[in-house]
Amino acid sequence: LLGRRRLALLLVVTQFLQTASCYEKKKTTAVVVVMMMGLSPAWAFSATPPPPKRPQEAKNKKVVNPSKVLVRRLKAARGPTEVRRLLATHEEDVNGFAVTAAMTQFRRFGKSDEALRLFRKSKARGVDLNAFAYSAAISASGGRDWAELLEDMKEQGLEPDLVTYNSAISACERLADSDGAAGLLRELIQDRGLQPDIFTYNALISACEKGRQWQKALRFF
Repeated sequence: LLGRRRLALLLVVTQFLQTASCYEKKKTTAVVVVMMMGLSPAWAFSATPPPPKRPQEAKNKKVVNPSKVLVRRLKAARGPTEVRRLLATHEEDVNGFAVTAAMTQFRRFGKSDEALRLFRKSKARGVDLNAFAYSAAISASGGRDWAELLEDMKEQGLEPDLVTYNSAISACERLADSDGAAGLLRELIQDRGLQPDIFTYNALISACEKGRQWQKALRFF
């Protein structure tokens, strides 16, 4: 009789397991095992059921940086009007990289004076301007204020890089200032330990050419 009861119980359990959840299957199997061992079915339910699985936390969700979004939109701007609008509507997101992107676009659209005004306005507002912004300002200055900007950059504790020096040498080229360009070349090599590139020498030779310093220009070939 006991064997028949066990057999009937196994048949019922088998049918139940075909539709039950994973947790229910485990508990039912445990009940069958303990009953066959002659123990009370309540023993199988003495353990606390596992807590339900929680959905994955939002910690893996990427946080959008509004300043980076602004930089991307500035780089994609199709005209100076759009650059102005983006700066005005996202003023709280403007940082040094955004200023650099806006100045580069202004220069691209032939608005170098506006680029330089933006730099000075941003500095007055306390925007944390980086070396890229100073390099863009030197390029936008048209050769007028490169020495002042370069000195101000150093006073702010920023290290001029090769891009900065190339911008300053290009400014000297516009002024036909071969002596200033040659001095910057010595500074970037001796004081900064930088390696000039083709853009450095092109601007330097052009500055010597415009200043009619032919012999000096030949030294850089």
